[in-house]
Amino acid sequence: YTSTIPPEDYFGIVEAVGWIIISIWWKCPRDKVECDNKADLTIAGWVIFGILMASHLLRDLVNGSKMIVLCAEHGYSLPSRLRFFLGGLFLNTVTAFTLFSSTIYNKAIATSY
Repeated sequence: YTSTIPPEDYFGIVEAVGWIIISIWWKCPRDKVECDNKADLTIAGWVIFGILMASHLLRDLVNGSKMIVLCAEHGYSLPSRLRFFLGGLFLNTVTAFTLFSSTIYNKAIATSY
Protein backbone atom coordinates (compact mmCIF):
# COMPACT_ATOMS: atom_id res chain seq x y z
CA TYR A 1 0.00 0.00 0.00
CA THR A 2 1.41 3.37 -0.99
CA SER A 3 0.04 6.70 0.09
CA THR A 4 -0.02 9.95 -1.86
CA ILE A 5 0.60 11.94 1.33
CA PRO A 6 4.25 12.81 2.02
CA PRO A 7 5.58 11.29 5.26
CA GLU A 8 6.20 14.70 6.85
CA ASP A 9 2.44 15.41 6.66
CA TYR A 10 1.43 12.36 8.71
CA PHE A 11 2.36 14.06 11.95
CA GLY A 12 2.27 17.66 13.04
CA ILE A 13 5.48 18.08 15.00
CA VAL A 14 5.91 21.16 17.16
CA GLU A 15 9.03 21.67 19.23
CA ALA A 16 8.49 24.04 22.12
CA VAL A 17 11.08 24.70 24.81
CA GLY A 18 12.72 21.31 24.46
CA TRP A 19 9.44 19.37 24.36
CA ILE A 20 8.23 17.75 21.18
CA ILE A 21 4.47 17.56 20.74
CA ILE A 22 3.21 15.15 18.09
CA SER A 23 -0.37 15.16 16.94
CA ILE A 24 -1.64 12.79 14.27
CA TRP A 25 -3.37 14.70 11.48
CA TRP A 26 -4.09 11.92 9.00
CA LYS A 27 -6.00 8.72 9.54
CA CYS A 28 -5.79 5.99 6.91
CA PRO A 29 -8.58 3.41 7.36
CA ARG A 30 -7.94 -0.08 6.04
CA ASP A 31 -11.13 -0.16 3.98
CA LYS A 32 -10.49 3.08 2.03
CA VAL A 33 -7.85 4.02 -0.50
CA GLU A 34 -7.60 7.65 0.54
CA CYS A 35 -6.56 9.00 3.91
CA ASP A 36 -8.69 11.47 5.84
CA ASN A 37 -7.43 14.73 7.28
CA LYS A 38 -8.55 14.78 10.91
CA ALA A 39 -7.23 18.21 11.87
CA ASP A 40 -10.01 20.39 13.23
CA LEU A 41 -8.14 23.66 12.85
CA THR A 42 -10.57 26.11 11.30
CA ILE A 43 -10.55 29.87 10.99
CA ALA A 44 -13.67 30.11 13.18
CA GLY A 45 -11.95 28.18 15.96
CA TRP A 46 -8.87 30.38 15.84
CA VAL A 47 -11.02 33.55 15.84
CA ILE A 48 -12.91 32.36 18.93
CA PHE A 49 -9.59 31.38 20.53
CA GLY A 50 -8.20 34.85 19.75
CA ILE A 51 -11.24 36.59 21.24
CA LEU A 52 -11.05 34.49 24.42
CA MET A 53 -7.30 35.03 24.79
CA ALA A 54 -7.63 38.77 24.18
CA SER A 55 -10.45 39.07 26.72
CA HIS A 56 -8.44 37.24 29.38
CA LEU A 57 -4.90 38.41 28.69
CA LEU A 58 -5.22 41.95 27.34
CA ARG A 59 -5.76 43.42 30.80
CA ASP A 60 -2.56 41.79 32.11
CA LEU A 61 -0.59 42.94 29.08
CA VAL A 62 -1.82 46.54 29.46
CA ASN A 63 -1.13 46.60 33.22
CA GLY A 64 2.35 45.12 32.77
CA SER A 65 3.15 47.70 30.10
CA LYS A 66 1.86 50.50 32.36
CA MET A 67 4.17 49.30 35.13
CA ILE A 68 7.16 49.39 32.77
CA VAL A 69 6.20 52.94 31.71
CA LEU A 70 5.86 53.93 35.40
CA CYS A 71 9.42 52.83 36.08
CA ALA A 72 10.67 55.56 33.73
CA GLU A 73 8.99 58.39 35.68
CA HIS A 74 11.22 60.37 38.01
CA GLY A 75 8.62 60.93 40.76
CA TYR A 76 9.36 57.55 42.39
CA SER A 77 12.32 56.32 44.39
CA LEU A 78 14.82 53.95 42.80
CA PRO A 79 13.56 50.83 44.68
CA SER A 80 9.98 51.61 43.61
CA ARG A 81 11.05 52.11 40.00
CA LEU A 82 12.95 48.81 40.10
CA ARG A 83 9.86 47.08 41.53
CA PHE A 84 7.69 48.57 38.78
CA PHE A 85 10.10 47.39 36.10
CA LEU A 86 10.52 43.86 37.45
CA GLY A 87 6.80 43.49 38.16
CA GLY A 88 5.83 44.70 34.69
CA LEU A 89 8.45 42.53 33.04
CA PHE A 90 7.29 39.48 34.99
CA LEU A 91 3.61 40.15 34.21
CA ASN A 92 4.29 40.60 30.49
CA THR A 93 6.47 37.47 30.42
CA VAL A 94 3.82 35.34 32.13
CA THR A 95 1.17 36.73 29.78
CA ALA A 96 3.27 35.95 26.69
CA PHE A 97 4.03 32.45 27.98
CA THR A 98 0.33 31.84 28.67
CA LEU A 99 -0.57 32.87 25.13
CA PHE A 100 2.24 30.74 23.67
CA SER A 101 1.41 27.61 25.67
CA SER A 102 -2.34 27.95 25.02
CA THR A 103 -1.70 28.23 21.28
CA ILE A 104 0.56 25.15 21.25
CA TYR A 105 -1.98 23.22 23.34
CA ASN A 106 -4.87 24.16 21.03
CA LYS A 107 -2.90 23.14 17.96
CA ALA A 108 -1.93 19.83 19.56
CA ILE A 109 -5.41 18.77 20.68
CA ALA A 110 -7.31 19.95 17.60
CA THR A 111 -7.68 16.51 16.07
CA SER A 112 -10.81 14.40 15.99
CA TYR A 113 -10.96 10.64 15.67
